[in-house]
Amino acid sequence: MKTSNFLMILLLFICINIYGQEKNENKSEPKIFTKALFGIGEIELENNYKLNANFSGGSIGVEFTATEFFLISLEFEYLRGKADYFDLDGKFIHLSNNYIQLPVSVGVNQNVSENTAIYGKIGFVFSYLYKSKSENLKIDLDNSIDNLGINFAVVAAAGIRQKINDDFNLSLGLRTQADTFSISNGNSSNIWSINELYAFELGIDYKF
Repeated sequence: MKTSNFLMILLLFICINIYGQEKNENKSEPKIFTKALFGIGEIELENNYKLNANFSGGSIGVEFTATEFFLISLEFEYLRGKADYFDLDGKFIHLSNNYIQLPVSVGVNQNVSENTAIYGKIGFVFSYLYKSKSENLKIDLDNSIDNLGINFAVVAAAGIRQKINDDFNLSLGLRTQADTFSISNGNSSNIWSINELYAFELGIDYKF
């Protein structure tokens, strides 16, 4: 399913749950959560080439429940994308792009049983590419470029939460992300974007 279709379906799901059900006046306590991310996708060097990449990362954040169903989350996230390719001279290159991201999302949380709930989120991401590193050990290549600018992306996620006790929940979800536009630092020959990202997220949250 294309990212745009996924986002449209999730938006519809959010609207139905927010406006189609009664609000609960009792607000829940904020939750601190941490997540690990593993996935695949495509990155692009503008006006040059596209690469299939593997992604991994982790985040810490806080989630606020505005009503029984409606939630808002803020995160601080580290993300790394890795890819291998051959350059124009036939040399094998290992590429590693390292990002600091700030996702901001809204969504819904729906209980399906006493201890199980499903959730859906949609939002935007400030993504700062702070380092891009190219390596080839055989030819002693170790080239790093820092401060490559900020990308703005849309993000959507959906998954399931399992209650462990009154304070802790475990979660497992799917996430997609795609950059929409970039703000370069002036180095126009090194503008990277994440065209597609599809990942599993495993998390734990704590109510305080």
